[in-house]
Amino acid sequence: MRLRPFALVLAVSASVTLPVFAVPPDTQRKADEMFQMGRELMGRNEFRKALDVLRESQQIEPTRGKLLNIAVCEEHLGLVASALAHIREVDPQIPAGDDRRPIVDGYLKTLPPRIPHLQLLSSSVLPEGTQVLVDDTDVPLAKIGTDLPMDAGVHSVIVKAPGRSNAAFQLTLEEGKKTTFKIHEGVELGVQSSAATTKPAAETDAKEASPARSFVPAVALGVVGLAGIGAGIGFVAGREGQYNEAKQMNSSLISEGKYCNPSQSNFDPNGCSRLSNLTSTTDAFGTAAIVSFVVGALAGASAAVYLAWPSNGPQKQQAARVSAIPFVTVHEQGLSIQGYF
Repeated sequence: MRLRPFALVLAVSASVTLPVFAVPPDTQRKADEMFQMGRELMGRNEFRKALDVLRESQQIEPTRGKLLNIAVCEEHLGLVASALAHIREVDPQIPAGDDRRPIVDGYLKTLPPRIPHLQLLSSSVLPEGTQVLVDDTDVPLAKIGTDLPMDAGVHSVIVKAPGRSNAAFQLTLEEGKKTTFKIHEGVELGVQSSAATTKPAAETDAKEASPARSFVPAVALGVVGLAGIGAGIGFVAGREGQYNEAKQMNSSLISEGKYCNPSQSNFDPNGCSRLSNLTSTTDAFGTAAIVSFVVGALAGASAAVYLAWPSNGPQKQQAARVSAIPFVTVHEQGLSIQGYF
């Protein structure tokens, strides 16, 4: 289960954290006021606003206390890669015995499994001068094939090569999942999404009429596809509900000073059991959603192929510009995407 001990961070005063460098009194006063404002916003669960305020305060007067609170806000907003980077930055600055030490240790343990990873792959040696940009940041070609830790959410991938139009893609990364993106050379395209799209180009002999075929299989496959997608959406909604309920219960346990460590005196067996059940249900809903989406996508694709495939011989198909295939293994789950440029 994931504990979010932000309440303990809020209890730590800025006065116990020494600034990295001296600032004028008026400037320090402004930074302190913004820090207090950020703490109040965190207490009201307004983490987006709190993050903006704390970042500005940290820019004025950097301190380890502000950096830790920034990480807490990022974790609540799903920016887990950024949160872990800041936790690792503040880690050596928090000595043993400090009230904040357990918070840092907890995040160092719980954040890594939640971080999404993007793996860029290439089907061949990319042309000289090719640039790959992720969120407008140039990715060195040496990083191709490695796992890049990213925050959850929508990210852009742009491929630039001499003599070709830029190819732009949008990828949605989810917590704890890995997305592989394979770059293929050979097809010029403009902006494309990461949704699976194929564009079959039927080439039949104009002198030969294709025999009539039944639409029943296509309709049946289409119904299965729609049912799978609908069920997947339902499971996603159910997962979101369970996830929010788990967050509320976890916050409630923390606010009451209770923990889910049986060795501690303030261990709450009933609350922790309920929290564990909610977490398990959330994961089950997530897995069911992936399976439903995969079944729906396969059924829909099968219906499309059935309708497009000529009855008098094999059909020539145009290469797909973008294709996406979900994958689930024992150790990880995610999406494998292939883009052409």
